[in-house]
Amino acid sequence: MSTKITRPASSTRLPQAASACHIGNGGRIALLQFDSEPPQLFDIAQDSLLHCLSGVHEQVVHATSMTDDGLVATTQERGSALLTVWYTASPEVLGQIGDSSNAPLQQHALADDGCFVLLLFADNRFQLWDLIERKPSTMCDLNIETPVNDLAMDSSGGIAVCSDRQIQLWQFQQDRLNPLLVGSIASDSATYYALDLACKGALIAVASAGNVELYDTSTLKQRFSIDVFEQGHVALIRLNTDATLALAAHHQDPVIALVDMTTQIVASTYHHHTAIITDVRWLETLDMFASVAQDATLKTWQTRPMLATSIQASSLATSARHFPVTSVTTTDSAIVTRDSVYTTPTSVVLLGDELADLPLPCSTTLDLTTVVASTISADGAWVGVATTAAACVWDTESKVAVVLTTMDVPLTAMTMGSHCNFATGHADGTVRFW
Repeated sequence: MSTKITRPASSTRLPQAASACHIGNGGRIALLQFDSEPPQLFDIAQDSLLHCLSGVHEQVVHATSMTDDGLVATTQERGSALLTVWYTASPEVLGQIGDSSNAPLQQHALADDGCFVLLLFADNRFQLWDLIERKPSTMCDLNIETPVNDLAMDSSGGIAVCSDRQIQLWQFQQDRLNPLLVGSIASDSATYYALDLACKGALIAVASAGNVELYDTSTLKQRFSIDVFEQGHVALIRLNTDATLALAAHHQDPVIALVDMTTQIVASTYHHHTAIITDVRWLETLDMFASVAQDATLKTWQTRPMLATSIQASSLATSARHFPVTSVTTTDSAIVTRDSVYTTPTSVVLLGDELADLPLPCSTTLDLTTVVASTISADGAWVGVATTAAACVWDTESKVAVVLTTMDVPLTAMTMGSHCNFATGHADGTVRFW
């Protein structure tokens, strides 16, 4: 695991510790839930309070949720079977859904677009509500005796629920009225603490002990398991939109791990909180995430720079499936999104909007076991790698090798300029411009 300690991009002192947070409006708005105060809408960009969702609940708000655009929020009062729906811009109450004769609500999950909400009751039954037509689905029984630890819903009507020893996958049909049990994952020994579904439901990430496990929802087969924390367990897990990254929070230590689901490594750890982490959420459009903890702070963190700087030989060497990184280079331009390139003895990998292997040219002259330098242009358009015998340049947009030059004098250095121009340093002390 990487041991690099990362500083937050911002840190805000809250009136009290937030027990949960939700992010909307492209990462600008946070809905903060407290144990003894009404939920608050907070402007992350301006570092200021917008509204309190107050005047309705007589008891403590037990759970909250918010749509991606930040315009609709839901609040769940402790001990109540009803869910309150809010329009956050005013704010004003749009209404309440549910049936007061049902068991109290245990948890709920709001669809990203605000059209549907999943209600989970204390008797381990659940129901899906259409918020547009105010119409419920049939009531379904999970048929489990232990409390539900976590639940998630994707945009296509898929539902995942985990208890201590079992994960259930359900799928609502097109009419959203009659859910079907797709299958389950059971364990006699492992405890499932938390889970998250990829937005289109193809993958499910599960927290089991100190591990993050990834399953294919169509086959219920485990793809892999990543050892995130050596001691204790993962209490929270959040996948980003395309399921290439996951955030994992420790149940006791104030630490968050950034897990690269593509390379199956812990890319970075975040230690700046001083008390237990209570929630983490992605700020998708900004390559950042937000966290709240019992230290009564809201912090935001950058992820992309850390994906480059934290990939070191020590982190990759912890898994026999990965080679040590032989070079890492990162752009540092104020006008572009920070990109980076790293090499292993068998591949050249670009870290930009996505993690991508750059195809090697059809030549045996580029021996990646002898890499002496990797370089990326200031605008992120060109990537160069130098071995002792050759230099290669890729166009990062097309992922195509556009230059491959074999050297008559061994290389010792390489740096990219602009427009595919580059310079190389050689063992005889000369510098060549190309």
